Amino acid sequence: RGEPQGAGRAQAIAAPARAFPTLPSAGGGAEVARPPSRTPGGGRSVGGAMLPMAMGPPPFAGELTPEMQEKLVKVRYCVIGIFFAAVGRLCTGDVPFNELLCGITGIFLLKDDENVGTCYACLASSPLGQCAGPGGGGLGCLMPFLFIASFNCIFLALRLLSGGPFLLVSFCFQLSGATFAWRLNQLVSAATLADLTGGGQGQALNQPLSQMRPFPGGGPDPPSGRGPGRPNAGGGGGA
Repeated sequence: RGEPQGAGRAQAIAAPARAFPTLPSAGGGAEVARPPSRTPGGGRSVGGAMLPMAMGPPPFAGELTPEMQEKLVKVRYCVIGIFFAAVGRLCTGDVPFNELLCGITGIFLLKDDENVGTCYACLASSPLGQCAGPGGGGLGCLMPFLFIASFNCIFLALRLLSGGPFLLVSFCFQLSGATFAWRLNQLVSAATLADLTGGGQGQALNQPLSQMRPFPGGGPDPPSGRGPGRPNAGGGGGA
């Protein structure tokens, strides 16, 4: 009761600092370790930097198989048909924004195709080239093309009876393109998984649990059937 208020406030301020251990600083003095800071999303950051989020599977970097090239050729015909339908809808008074978006994504997907090389070079040199990512297109645009074509087919299906012939043409080509892109994605995923497994990265996941030994010395001793602090069943006395 007779303690001054200033000393009580000093102890209250110094109390949280004593909850964390002291670390030696560069100058030789003691420095109180700081608690881990919290990010706005509720997670914790280590050393003042946020932990990276989980990344997706690595892209396919091998050579294209004949089956993949066959699917890409079919996708190319579908992309040409989508542009044809877009021009037809534009001439009939519609605004083919969805067709243009799907066709441009298909051009970036076919960046290694010699038949669309001129169109790709024109789009890559425009501001739209920044949307293709660091790789500039290729198989990295396969999933965007698949999603855009699929969603366009859903919306076009609601207007098939009143949209005109070019809308029907657009629906057919985008549905075919989404189908071929889905099959191509299956081939790419299988090839990527085969490369990861063949490279030794998937061996730890393929080992059975019986072959995984948690202790290098042969495992812990088997239980003796008696609890801690209890004497042997023989009841031998000490000398």
